[in-house]
Amino acid sequence: MYNRAVNFTEVSTLKNKPMFVTYLPSDSVKVVTKLAQDNRGNLWVGTANGLFRFANNQFQKVEIPIDGKDGSAYIYALFVDREGGVWGGAARDLFRVAGGNVTVLHETEETFFRAFYQDKDGQIWVGTAKRGLLQIAPDVAGKPQIIRSFVDKEPEVGSWVNAVIKSFDDKLLLATNDG
Repeated sequence: MYNRAVNFTEVSTLKNKPMFVTYLPSDSVKVVTKLAQDNRGNLWVGTANGLFRFANNQFQKVEIPIDGKDGSAYIYALFVDREGGVWGGAARDLFRVAGGNVTVLHETEETFFRAFYQDKDGQIWVGTAKRGLLQIAPDVAGKPQIIRSFVDKEPEVGSWVNAVIKSFDDKLLLATNDG
């Protein structure tokens, strides 16, 4: 029917409704990397240019205090915790958006926060591309803090964690660059 991307703003003007509609935060933001939906129905959109919230048919840029000049605004992971907080991971920054506040854990070296999991006790586990598996908890101000780090003895082997899930027998399973 259409041999191009149809932006959501033009759908109402079309005679024939397209099968797929493209939703982009702006004309300059073309790469959507991750999606998450919170318990209020808001859609959170990770992009190569940072984080956006889509609600009431409008995109709103979420200002996260990260540099972004070196590509560090690229969102590698998004996750909504049980309390409705939105966690995101970039190259050097792990952030949480909750109640209109943004808190950031900034690492001096590239960590590439890539995967999130919340266990039955509410603990947040984060898979990274450089530091293995991290256990994270917000401090009293809500800022994410690293509680523990689990890295393979040979960091180049098992330090890249792509996914974290729980098995039927309550163990964490990791998808890594070594299996």
